[in-house]
Amino acid sequence: MKEFRLSFGVFKIVDNYIISEVDAGVDYGETCVQESIAFVKREFGDKPFGFISHRINDYSINPASARKGIKETNVVAVAFVLKRSLSFHSFESESAFYNIPQKVFKELENAEEWMKKMLEETQVTTSA
Repeated sequence: MKEFRLSFGVFKIVDNYIISEVDAGVDYGETCVQESIAFVKREFGDKPFGFISHRINDYSINPASARKGIKETNVVAVAFVLKRSLSFHSFESESAFYNIPQKVFKELENAEEWMKKMLEETQVTTSA
């Protein structure tokens, strides 16, 4: 696993997927999305990958900006790990914007297992 500190949080690369942990209080909008897109393109190029949003902190997200991040990268599946019940409401409103497989989990390990299966089904190979 490789860990990278971005201006708004941490991105961890595990094989062919990213685990994001956004800092508390961040307004995840256009600026954060542009930084995320640049990071993904630098690390994965045009290769498909999976994305796990590990929501250990409270932060706001702009759904239109998030949709742009999905459209401008080759992400094939998104998992959400939600620790707080209020996060489930956010997930419901955000999930309508994604046209790719997505699922919500309470534990990171379960999200990673699901992501590996999704990547196998879409024949995404390990980036190593």
